[in-house]
Amino acid sequence: MQVAPYFSGTTNPRHLRALEALERGPVLREALDLLVGAANGPELVAELRRRGLEIPCQRVKLSDLDGLTTRGGRYYLTARDSEALARWRDDAKPRRVDSTPGAGLVRLLHLLGVV
Repeated sequence: MQVAPYFSGTTNPRHLRALEALERGPVLREALDLLVGAANGPELVAELRRRGLEIPCQRVKLSDLDGLTTRGGRYYLTARDSEALARWRDDAKPRRVDSTPGAGLVRLLHLLGVV
């Protein structure tokens, strides 16, 4: 017998932006920080894991600004996570938040002092 996936839910706007970003596909750790408006994406993911999601982190090769190879983390939802989120959304009717890629760009520009 398979256990039905469970997500306890959230009303935290950062959690909701993270979930919407992850539902679009895998997200690099740095990109997650920008998209959700957080400085500590790994802790934010840990909070979602404590609420019942798996959200694995895959280590991937990246290039830094100097062209050197480095490794970074890429978060993604499992099929079980997607099922748990769908069940939660059906039951809870959570509110929508601004999770457009532009929101992350505005945050980046703000951090750089451009706006």
